[in-house]
Amino acid sequence: MEYIMVAAGGIVGAVMRYIVSGFIQKIHGTHFPYGTFFVNIIGAFLIGFLGTFMVERMNVDPHWRIFITAGVLGSFTTFSSIEYESLRLFETGMLDLALFNLLGSVGIGFFAVWLGALLARSI
Repeated sequence: MEYIMVAAGGIVGAVMRYIVSGFIQKIHGTHFPYGTFFVNIIGAFLIGFLGTFMVERMNVDPHWRIFITAGVLGSFTTFSSIEYESLRLFETGMLDLALFNLLGSVGIGFFAVWLGALLARSI
């Protein structure tokens, strides 16, 4: 059952990522992978918030927690895309943007997870 929940959530998250990332990219252009960066920060916040809230405040069934965290949000965020897009930036001579994409996604993403967990605990 857990594999089915992860797979079903993965479909939802992948489609959401494609839509949101594409929308953000159209608004801001292709000079920097804004779409991937945005979904990773939002995904980090949501997994921090929902992961904490579902366990500490709502006692959500483990199958639904897996659906949301491993499935939807695991598929919504895009670590391999960060690596590839950072490589492309590096190869085109934009080392500053490549480093910002790598370090910003991890650093700001970690802050977003912490902020989400903090918010969930304060409700």
